[in-house]
Amino acid sequence: PTELVEPMTAKSASTAAVTSSNPDACYINMMCELENDFENLDPMRRATVMLAVNNTAQCTGTFVNNTRNDGRLLILTATHCDADTSAPGPVVFTAYFDYETACGEDVKAANLADAPIAVNGNLLSRFDDLELLELTGDVPSSVDLYLMGLDASATVPATLTVAHHTHAYSKLYSEFNS
Repeated sequence: PTELVEPMTAKSASTAAVTSSNPDACYINMMCELENDFENLDPMRRATVMLAVNNTAQCTGTFVNNTRNDGRLLILTATHCDADTSAPGPVVFTAYFDYETACGEDVKAANLADAPIAVNGNLLSRFDDLELLELTGDVPSSVDLYLMGLDASATVPATLTVAHHTHAYSKLYSEFNS
């Protein structure tokens, strides 16, 4: 089932911040962090997907809600995730749900073929380094999808938390202090 949501606030700092002296903080297994703060992190985990562009694992996508609050399956990602933005024709992407490894397992050894659910979609728009995608297929009922809200205020949280698939690894967790 799809759950429509308001913006989510960042959680309080509980792990090491990513700094030049601590680059491995980018590679925290999301499933391990989930054990520490399920209530705040589970919605982010459920909204994050691995994106493959033209059949190559590329980047992270985040499901976002829209102002109509109609459950439209929109994904926000970065344009640099699209391997060739100048290529003619439509960008074909696949969203992989639940691309995760259990806490204690090697996130770098994950295999995209092991991702249990994949749905195709199309590019809707591109602006600077942002792309808005929309799924063309239905999300199976077994996926507990969460649509993240967007906060249009000028307030920047002191701590930002992110679920991501850096280097096409299984789902990771990072925390940044502003």
